[in-house]
Amino acid sequence: MKYNKIKEILDNFFKEVQLKEENVNIYIIEESPLDIFEGKTIGVHIDKYKDIVLQSDTGLELGGINKTSFSLIYPIKSTKNINNTNKLIIIGPEINELNSSQTDFGLFILLTVKNLSDELYESFRNLSFISNGIEGFAIRSIPRRFWCRISQNSINKNFSFQFLGNAILSLYRQKFGKDINSIEILMITKSSKLINKFLEHTAEISSELNNRWKVKVDNWKKRIDCDYEWACEICPYFTSCKSLQEILEERKNLEI
Repeated sequence: MKYNKIKEILDNFFKEVQLKEENVNIYIIEESPLDIFEGKTIGVHIDKYKDIVLQSDTGLELGGINKTSFSLIYPIKSTKNINNTNKLIIIGPEINELNSSQTDFGLFILLTVKNLSDELYESFRNLSFISNGIEGFAIRSIPRRFWCRISQNSINKNFSFQFLGNAILSLYRQKFGKDINSIEILMITKSSKLINKFLEHTAEISSELNNRWKVKVDNWKKRIDCDYEWACEICPYFTSCKSLQEILEERKNLEI
């Protein structure tokens, strides 16, 4: 999908948000990614914080089993007419304004990329490096849902949605460097109605991502002669299959 079409989709959604007078904060991030965290007491660095946040240590859960949640990460190829400004938009209350230990949560990340190969495309959409790169923050893995935990200790250190957005931006820059031209991050921090409305507006994007994933899964199943009908993420043999995939990839690299 072209950038102008995506912006049209987002603009239509924002018009609807403004009509409802939702709390919207927009941050244009001009600092370098690493400078943002100078003097902060919460660490942000690639693969340095592979924390498991236990239920007993959790201060806030984003999404989860009983909440509405989503994550959409959409990389597109850069063109000359794309503004390279990094932007963070937060719709809804900040963490210190919430009065619950759980909240509905939506995350949309739009990446403009110079040379978008299939390999890079999949790397951009894998959020494990985000989960492993922020102190006191962990993304839980469950099929078809987005679920994060933030430790109470990090919240006591003033962990905020603005901090999280800056951290995500920084980690993408640390991992992919100059491959990325711009990053736009949108968070919906409370309203399940707004989350569902956003998903309605972005249904075409979701469909494209799902179709791309389906093609990849179908190709993989053909390669290993798999005839199971269920999706990979809920397959009971997923771990073994993934290990086999890694072995085949290593063999492929050796043959090159």
